[in-house]
Amino acid sequence: MKYAPAILVGLLTLTSAALAGTPPPPTPELMAKGQQSYQANCTVCHGDQGRGDGPAAVALDPAPRNFWRDTFKKGDCLPQIFDTLTAGIEGSSMPGWSSLSDEERWGLVYAVKAYEVAGHNSKCDPQP
Repeated sequence: MKYAPAILVGLLTLTSAALAGTPPPPTPELMAKGQQSYQANCTVCHGDQGRGDGPAAVALDPAPRNFWRDTFKKGDCLPQIFDTLTAGIEGSSMPGWSSLSDEERWGLVYAVKAYEVAGHNSKCDPQP
């Protein structure tokens, strides 16, 4: 059955999107996991403090998001950020991080949301 892998990918994508609707509570463990993942995966583009000034930023067009100042392109509510982290942003250098566990992506959601809240740019509550 040559369509089985495509169907499976579609089901996994739908399942992941459904999970995005219910953010887990921002426990200290989840927050720490998010910060660790941010440092490992995101700083090269978004910078240590989330200002879009990582070492690779100068070569990217469009430039990486400054979490303190710029708006989220696909929405700044927690489930929308989760979906963006999962799928990436077409037409940009922002990859999808579906290879990370749901827990790690939720941790990243809280990590980037903390920068936005610190920059007073939030349109949604930082916690569910």
